[in-house]
Amino acid sequence: MAHQPAPWSRDELFGLCASDPERVVDFVFDLWDRVNSLTQQVDTLTQKVADLERQVHQNSRNSRKPPSSDGYQKPAPKSLRKKSGKPSGGQIGHPGTRLEMRDHPDQIVTHRPVACRHCGEPLEANPSSAYDRRQVFDLVARIEVTEHRAFTAICSACHHETAAEFPTEVAHPVQYGPGVKAFLSYGSTYQLLPMERLCDFLEDLTGHRVSEGTVYNAQSALSDRLATYDQRMHARLAQEPVLHFDETGIRVAGRLHGLHSASTPALTYYHVNRHRGTLAMAAMNLLPIFQGVAVHDGLAAYWTFAQCLHGLCNAHHERELNAVLENDHQAWASDLIAHLHPLKRNSVPAFKPAVSDTGWRHWVHSYRMSLRSDRWIFPHSRPPHSGCGQTNPCGHR
Repeated sequence: MAHQPAPWSRDELFGLCASDPERVVDFVFDLWDRVNSLTQQVDTLTQKVADLERQVHQNSRNSRKPPSSDGYQKPAPKSLRKKSGKPSGGQIGHPGTRLEMRDHPDQIVTHRPVACRHCGEPLEANPSSAYDRRQVFDLVARIEVTEHRAFTAICSACHHETAAEFPTEVAHPVQYGPGVKAFLSYGSTYQLLPMERLCDFLEDLTGHRVSEGTVYNAQSALSDRLATYDQRMHARLAQEPVLHFDETGIRVAGRLHGLHSASTPALTYYHVNRHRGTLAMAAMNLLPIFQGVAVHDGLAAYWTFAQCLHGLCNAHHERELNAVLENDHQAWASDLIAHLHPLKRNSVPAFKPAVSDTGWRHWVHSYRMSLRSDRWIFPHSRPPHSGCGQTNPCGHR
């Protein structure tokens, strides 16, 4: 909008105040209304710009975004873990591990002296019993072929021919054994090797190549055999006092699906679904029947399950507090982070069995004092269950 000159000069305005003061008063109030309207627009636009800048600066370290979304503009490496103050490597009192000689090696290679080092006399015919030994631990990878032969025998009494039966696990003339199948499933499922690379790896290691169909069949057979275990683990997790839930995207046959997980320190249950939200969580059938404490990242879909208690993941809290530090430059966020780390160290069994009642009251008081200072800066912060639509991380609790 182009700049417009004032409707009157300074002298004309003084004259108008004397001759028509009502007109001047109306003009001043009109200007006041316009200033208020423009001020509101400036505040709105300023907030929009701040929200957009906050979105631009979001990455996997200060938001719920996964590392894959960082693209080529990855943030400088900065772990959320703090230094322990201990030197790197083995700690004092750690038992350590090293290679120890075995009493019964798989192979023995003998080396006998050929000639005397002093006079050169041949020693092949001289007996020797004393020896020193060294052992080499090496990897031998090869495909071992075991042939099963089922013989037939003719009865001397009735002359009937009877054939021996093959073991039930040997059902085909040529097949792969459980070792190969287990290796393929392990490499694909646990080590996350793509099928073609897994086939290449086995060929480089043993000289024998399998097809991608063999990998798929091994996975399918293992999945069928784990069906009972899967059901038992699902029932066990439903009875746990605390479960950690998470979700992410995964591609199945080229289409984006949701990968949902429920876990304890000992067990992890996965569920793949075309959806990523309430429908997938209901199909997983843990949250609908779970009555303990569900710890998660605050995704809005979790809050639809009201029969259980909810706890928010402090790793996500720390990322959002980092965003407040980096984008809004609020010092109170650093205070909250400083309270979270000691609380975790005193809560994890690896450090101490539990936080004492006195210690717990101290942390709660410190936490509330930090939140109180936050309220002075953001008096209208929203509660955490507002879900992913919340743009201001200062509103999370």
